[in-house]
Order: sequence, then C-alpha cells, then structure tokens
Amino acid sequence: MSVLKPTTIALLLLSGSALAHEGMPLPVDNRLHAWADLRLRDGNDGEFAVPGFMLNGGPAANGLALAGSGIALQVAVPEQGLSAWLEAGLHGDHVHGGGEGLELEQAWVARHDGDWTLVAGRQFVTLGLRNASHGPAADFPEPSLAWRVFADGNLRDDGVALRHGGDGVVLGAGLWQGAFPAGGAGSDGREAASLHLDGHASLAGGRLLWRLSGLAARAALREDARYADGHSHDPFTPALPRTWFSGDSWLGTAGVQWTADDGDLALLGEVFARREKGSVRSLTQLADYEGTQSGVHVEVLWSPVARWRLGLRQAALAADNSLAGAGAATLATLTGLQTAGNPLETTLLVERRLDGNQLLRLQWTTTDQVVAGDSLLLQYA
Repeated sequence: MSVLKPTTIALLLLSGSALAHEGMPLPVDNRLHAWADLRLRDGNDGEFAVPGFMLNGGPAANGLALAGSGIALQVAVPEQGLSAWLEAGLHGDHVHGGGEGLELEQAWVARHDGDWTLVAGRQFVTLGLRNASHGPAADFPEPSLAWRVFADGNLRDDGVALRHGGDGVVLGAGLWQGAFPAGGAGSDGREAASLHLDGHASLAGGRLLWRLSGLAARAALREDARYADGHSHDPFTPALPRTWFSGDSWLGTAGVQWTADDGDLALLGEVFARREKGSVRSLTQLADYEGTQSGVHVEVLWSPVARWRLGLRQAALAADNSLAGAGAATLATLTGLQTAGNPLETTLLVERRLDGNQLLRLQWTTTDQVVAGDSLLLQYA
C-alpha cells in the first residue's frame, strides 16, 4: 500500500490552482472547498499586551471552541485568462480587530495576460512570505507573534494588485482601502499601497524563494482594539481607556525560504522594520508619537517520516518609541509604547496528515515579556 508524503498531499491540495508568479496561487479549474478547525487555548483569558506596540485585537478565549470554519468557491476560465475566488468564514475568535461572526474573507477576480496578472477585490496583500497563509493552508495553525503585531495575523484588504513576472523575477504593486496598520474610526480605513519584488533559484538540492516587500499606510484614529467592546473575556476586569493612533506607518519586510526538492525540510527567515509617525490620543489626552519597531521570524519544518511533520518557530521583537506633549506620560502607560522589553515567542508543532483531506495538528506556544500566557492549540481540518 502506498503512503502519501506531506509534499505529495500538498501537491494534491493545490492541484486546482496554478502557482502563478512564485507562490501566489490562482485557480485553474472550478472547485468548492469547506473546512473547520477546533482550538484549545490555555492562557490569560482576553489579555494581550506586547511592550512597545499598539495592537489590533486580542487572543482567543480559553477552553475548547470552534475557532473557525469556512467555505470557498474557486472559478476559472483559462481560455479567457480569468479566475475568481469567493470565501466566507465563521469565526469563534476575535480576529482582525473584530468580533465573532461570519466574515467575507476573500472576494476577488483575476485577469491573466502573458506575464501580467491583475487581481481586484478583497484579497491577501502580497506582504512577506507568510501573509497569504491562513487557516489549514498555513504551516502553523496560528500566525507568529511577529505577524500578529505587524499585520494583525494576516493582512487582507479591498483593492487592486498588479504583478509582472519573467525570467525568475516578479514585480508587483497594490493599492488598498486601508486595513490595519492603516484604519480609522468606524473601521472604514483610509489608504495603503504595497510593493514587492520576488525571485527564485535552485540551491543545494532545493528551491530558494526570496521576497522584498513594503507597505505604506495612513491611519486616522486607528483604535487599539484590544480594549474595544467584545475583547474582554473577564467581566470582573475593567477595560483600560481607549486609545487611537493617527498618522503614517511604513512597514518593510525581507524574507527567504529554502525547501528541499523532496519537501522533507524547509527553512524560512523573515525580518520586519516599521516606522510610524503621528499622534496618539485618548478621550482626554494627546501626544506626538514617533516609533521605530523591528522583528525577526524564523521557521524550521521537518518531515522525519511519511505523513508526520515537526515544526519549530521563533519570533523576536524590539521597539524604540518616543512620545512628547502634555499627555505623553499618561498615554505611554495606556498604550505600552514606551514599555521596555524584548518580546520573544517560541512555538513547537506536531502535525499528522491523516489522508489527503484530513489534518491533525498540535501547537504549543510559550512567550517571554508578552502578556497573553502560554497556549496549546489543537487543530483538526
């Protein structure tokens, strides 16, 4: 009896997509997808704070719960160079700075013409090497601390993206309505623009993929949504006063990934650098704010035997922020922007592929200098 390896299963799962322009899948046929996953969390209920960063949402509640489920329809008309994706998800957690309920995850249409591809609608922004990986398709059930801090887990937005690929190099750009780290009062956003440059090569018995990317975003009263209604799971703990950021945010990433030709080993490293300038305010206080923040994210994924995979991931962050003005001292305390520390997160993964359609994963995460507690996640997809 033949045994499927993780790489073979991955190819089967992606067989309905064309891996256009190095890792940006576009449908090549018509299919319907459905999934669900369970999550077990053991941490500080509803608490999430990272020294030096204003965030956009908190962790899931403690206990066993349906963390998310979804359904997606992919459509392709290859002879016309057209494809589309429609995906809706039902979340049991507070994600993307929002609450529980049904969300439109993706709704886009793409037009292909030679080396040119145009994608319009709600989509995952081409930022770094891990932003488009979410849910069961991601290598880890939950995004790393770096991605949760800089992109609220996964950055998806309404907009248009154009990319051109040829001779192993891809150049792309996008214009967006402005989800976190942009955003504003009423979550209507302002504006954002992205740019990325990709390349690939064969190296040491494997495939090397690299990406340089950047995001320029403008915020108008972007709220620290950790303390918004619905993010406090403890009724006996009073919420802190609400705070907002208005100004410009620039985020740059550089990442490289090497995958062995047999797929049994994969290594990834990404660095983040962000610069923000503007103002921070509460209902009664105001301060000028300038911030320089950085992070690193590394992964090792290894398949020792067929259908099993082990993973190790680590993220480290640093921040150097300044607040000035009459409300600086109060706002520094409320936002944590000037709280000293070097946050760390370590994640271990054990994965079992039951067959080509079923996946069972256990993820254990421990943190240092992060108010969230350790967590244990069990995912079935």
